[in-house]
Amino acid sequence: MASKTLTPPAKLPVVDADQILAAQQRNVDALTDAGRIVIDGAKAFALRQGEMMQATLEQWMATGQQAVVAKTASFKPTDPFAEVKSTYEAAIANARELAEIAMKAQNDAIGVLSKCAAANLDEMKSLAKVA
Repeated sequence: MASKTLTPPAKLPVVDADQILAAQQRNVDALTDAGRIVIDGAKAFALRQGEMMQATLEQWMATGQQAVVAKTASFKPTDPFAEVKSTYEAAIANARELAEIAMKAQNDAIGVLSKCAAANLDEMKSLAKVA
């Protein structure tokens, strides 16, 4: 007959429910903050884009009105190449500004999430040393 040997029970790590709840609350708070940052960035982006479009339309309307009001004989269009260049430069500046708005929101949101992840890792390290 085989002898029965008793093996000592495995030690289970002690889990602190309060620490787990605090970590999960921190995760929820970080996700909420990151979401708010992204939404605020999207609002700022849309608002600025609308302002840019309105300014462009107003400029086009003013140019069109000048052409209509001016007498045909005295109307001389501006340098078309200068107009194209000016429009192109404005479009590039606007695109750059919108990209900066989007990148700032993205970087801020990632910063919040990274900070939370780092805090979670630090907490896990401290728990590993205790166990």
